[in-house]
Amino acid sequence: MAQARKPRSTIRLGTADDPDAPGPVPHPDHSSDIPAAPATHPPEPMIVPSDSAIGELWSNYGPTLIIIVVAMLVVGFLLAELG
Repeated sequence: MAQARKPRSTIRLGTADDPDAPGPVPHPDHSSDIPAAPATHPPEPMIVPSDSAIGELWSNYGPTLIIIVVAMLVVGFLLAELG
């Protein structure tokens, strides 16, 4: 029995002189001088409002908050009297 040989498929890589030949991989151009972040980020500190921020919040919304709290108390007493 004679075995038939399959022709090998050849991949032409080319030489360095061929314009379509794959050349050396250049160094990637994505380096920067910014240091990388740590692998685990520490938790951020809590934001504590300053006195000026609390004062500004009160001056803008204080009267409205008082009206809302009083209205909720009145509604609470009315519902308690009905129930």
